Amino acid sequence: MNQAARTIAPAEAEAGNPPLHQAAEAPELARLPPDFVRTLSAEQRALLREALPGRTWRRHPVDLRFSVPWFGRGLFVTLIAGTEKRSTERRVADRTRYPLHRIGNLLFLAGIAALLYALVVTGAVLADGIPLGKG
Repeated sequence: MNQAARTIAPAEAEAGNPPLHQAAEAPELARLPPDFVRTLSAEQRALLREALPGRTWRRHPVDLRFSVPWFGRGLFVTLIAGTEKRSTERRVADRTRYPLHRIGNLLFLAGIAALLYALVVTGAVLADGIPLGKG
């Protein structure tokens, strides 16, 4: 714990503010700077929890997030899947904001298709003993 946090903690207790760790339990407040949250009263924290949008969904059944080295830089890949819970308005807004028909998406899908094709052909060659050359 740093010196600033130690000097603020007694003032919080005197002002009737709950400790910072209780504020961090609310995900809405955890996104705010800790120094700011320390200055809030219990009533202000409760009002912020009501006003700020929280996460109403739980974890997705499929949630893959990983980085792959790519020509000296990292390539971040995310695949999230689950039951659709967004409203129609939200889906339309997302489709406008993140269109599917982009060159990066097409190249990515073509690469995945090529990879799957190569795996299937390799599996067929190994499983069935299909000769690859004249022989």
